[in-house]
Amino acid sequence: MFPGASGAGKSTTTAAFHSQGFRVLTDDVGAVRLVSGGRCLLCPGGSRLRLPDDTRATLGGTWPNGVFQWDKHTFDLSDGEPLDALPVRSIWSLEQGTEIGTGLIAPLPAVALLSRHSFVVHRRMDKEALADHMRDCALVAGSVPVYRLVRPRSLLLYRNWFAGLSRR
Repeated sequence: MFPGASGAGKSTTTAAFHSQGFRVLTDDVGAVRLVSGGRCLLCPGGSRLRLPDDTRATLGGTWPNGVFQWDKHTFDLSDGEPLDALPVRSIWSLEQGTEIGTGLIAPLPAVALLSRHSFVVHRRMDKEALADHMRDCALVAGSVPVYRLVRPRSLLLYRNWFAGLSRR
């Protein structure tokens, strides 16, 4: 999972993994649920990616035909089969920087990060709903490690950090 601010490179990073043979589970929105035993699962929302032309060209490889929508091309990467929920082993918060770097995020900042990048509108929530949301974020942050991945805007360096990142 790659939460991050708009423009941080979530879809681009996902595309980099796809170009290395990883299956894309979802882009933009994926429901995360905790199940018995404290396991965290991702419920995929569709194996599609939205990418600008320059990203697709940088990553190379064979891409299916895309459909242009607004400012990006949408690529359907599914094999036609619905995806079951899968375990989340780690969460990587994407940030832009001048040098590549990674690090484990402490639990309290991880809760704030997960809340900030959730698909909820905090100001429209009543106190009970907000408390439930924060509890859920804390449970997720307590069940899987949350890391920070700082990377330059250019994807030319992605091959250098990909091998280490994919082992986690």
